[in-house]
Amino acid sequence: MGAAETLASGDFSVRVEEKGDQEFIKLAKSFNHMAEELQHAEIQRRNLTADVAHELRTPLHILQGNLEGALDGVYQASPEYFKSMLEETRLLQRLVEDLQTLSLAETGNLGLNLQTLLVKDLLEDVVTSFSGQADEGKIQIRLNYPGDLAELNLEGDWHRLDQVVGNLASNALRYTQEGGRDHFGRE
Repeated sequence: MGAAETLASGDFSVRVEEKGDQEFIKLAKSFNHMAEELQHAEIQRRNLTADVAHELRTPLHILQGNLEGALDGVYQASPEYFKSMLEETRLLQRLVEDLQTLSLAETGNLGLNLQTLLVKDLLEDVVTSFSGQADEGKIQIRLNYPGDLAELNLEGDWHRLDQVVGNLASNALRYTQEGGRDHFGRE
């Protein structure tokens, strides 16, 4: 009972000795397994919280620094300045939406709208969505896939797949140097 109360108070490191008759040993093993799983889940939650804080901190610091610089007269309010600020707010929005999606997935409430879709259409949509960002960075995006992939159908949720491929494209653009090229759909 003491171990159960300790576990209930949030100390997931508690374990009970596996001794006694078969029923007590079985109960102790189940308790210890449950405590182990809870401890693992708590570690994952803490790591996720730290990762989220880190991911949110960077764009917030950039926004804060730019706004303070504008107030101090260091930065002039130009279209490029506002464009940069808008990109940081879009990054924050994407991070918050990703958190919401993760939360829905973890609770089993992430609905999927399964349909037959053409891989080529999905890839072309992502390229179109990110072409402006690529042009700004002087990065060339082009589709490069074998002919049979162009006509490949799959069963999936368009929005979720678009989100996954879009995240890949966003990361590729972020880490490709000016003048670089990204190829989507490579073998």
